[in-house]
Amino acid sequence: MTLFHKRLVIVIMAVFALAVLSVGLLYDFWPRPYFLNELTMQGTDDSGKVIWINFQAIRSQTIINYDHYYTATVKYDGQIFRQMTQFSKFSDSIVPQGLLKSFNNYKNTEQAEEEYNLAFTIDGHELSIEIPTIQADFLAKSNYRYVRYIGVGSFKGTIDQKSIRGNVKADVIMSSDGKQATISRGVKYSGQSISLWDEMNNYYQIDVSEVAPNNTGYSSHQWALYKSAASGEMRKLRQMNIARTTSSLIITLPELNDTKISLTQFSALPADTNNQSGLATGVITDTTDQRNIAGEYQFYNN
Repeated sequence: MTLFHKRLVIVIMAVFALAVLSVGLLYDFWPRPYFLNELTMQGTDDSGKVIWINFQAIRSQTIINYDHYYTATVKYDGQIFRQMTQFSKFSDSIVPQGLLKSFNNYKNTEQAEEEYNLAFTIDGHELSIEIPTIQADFLAKSNYRYVRYIGVGSFKGTIDQKSIRGNVKADVIMSSDGKQATISRGVKYSGQSISLWDEMNNYYQIDVSEVAPNNTGYSSHQWALYKSAASGEMRKLRQMNIARTTSSLIITLPELNDTKISLTQFSALPADTNNQSGLATGVITDTTDQRNIAGEYQFYNN
């Protein structure tokens, strides 16, 4: 090989290395779309057995495709089932694959409402879910790169051909920049997200996050949501007092006539190492009376 050819090879290798480095930098810093559809359901079957269902469909863009992550968790009849499907696809649309057997989501943008029909199999159990109408009740966050809305309604369906029905929360994120929706790797954060329904089917959500200032997109926040089942009244609250011990969690909402939620019974669900996830029950006390309340909690600490 002549000296010219040796130098040519070195130049080609250098250009290739620079191209690889450039693609890596673009991947790290260029905004990449991120989408989440999460359905959380709490209800009973015809015999009165309590069932709790969570289905998540995350789609995150890579250089060419979208990585799809579908997760289903079910707690029913004293057992917990959990299954995940992961694959890559050119489109961000949710498609039947792995655990997900069918999925339809009709959006009526003029009325800010949508419908869901889905079926999935988890650990041999077949579930079919129908959510006839759910409105975008709360706009949790909105800017030119990120929209998150939350809707509360009712569902009906079957598990192994047994009828089930109850309450549902739909949590939807559409972002042209995934950093707006997720915590950057290595950033310290803590918080809690709690979704509850009382005996009158009123809905309460508490969302608190404390994120280190070096995070690139997702910021610290504190808010609570309330929706009345009887009147449809909806409120977004900014003030709250939270007292957490090893055996209880007490939440006071000053803007809701000092409504007090006391959660005292917790049952864990599968979660990441630094997080705690599960179901909680307790009582809620407001100006009307005292009622039972139950739902999902997630505690974060990284």
